[in-house]
Amino acid sequence: MDAAFDMESEIASDAGEAFAFGEGNGFVAGTGFKQPAGFTVNATVVAAARVGNASGTAGKIYEDDIIALTGDLKVGYNPVYVMNRRSLAAIRVLKSTTGSFLWQPGLNGPVANTLNGFPYVLANSMPDEASQALAVAFGDFRRGYTIVDRTGMSVIRDELTLKKFAIVEFTMNRWNTGLVVLPEAIKLLKLKA
Repeated sequence: MDAAFDMESEIASDAGEAFAFGEGNGFVAGTGFKQPAGFTVNATVVAAARVGNASGTAGKIYEDDIIALTGDLKVGYNPVYVMNRRSLAAIRVLKSTTGSFLWQPGLNGPVANTLNGFPYVLANSMPDEASQALAVAFGDFRRGYTIVDRTGMSVIRDELTLKKFAIVEFTMNRWNTGLVVLPEAIKLLKLKA
């Protein structure tokens, strides 16, 4: 009541951010029970994961693994890499056999940064580099993963329940789910044990 700024908008913004984090986590690693089914826990996708460099150090991403992962996907898909920011930092220093970095900066305008010639997205819920971690995904997620989303967020403003204490309660609800629908469109890199 006494807020000098639009408290309701601030609360809605914070709730939207919290929902986005939870949804993103679900799409990557969700169990499918009261949340999306994550692509890193899908049995078919995990069973087909590429195992990392056998001669390298355990739990590390190598340039040949990043390159070889692209060959596991059939032609005709529009793939992107998916990893977390820490894995991207490790990959940004990797070079191909010709000495050029796998990560390339984009130009101003419509051309984004690329990794090995493909776009990438960051997902906080992807695992860090570690022994047997599924640290990098490569696939066409528009075809391989379906998200069902009820548009919008419902907000209930309750000014009556705690009126004696001058408290206004907000209850926010949002519903969505997701699951892998075409496992062949998503490939994972499992780091060496």
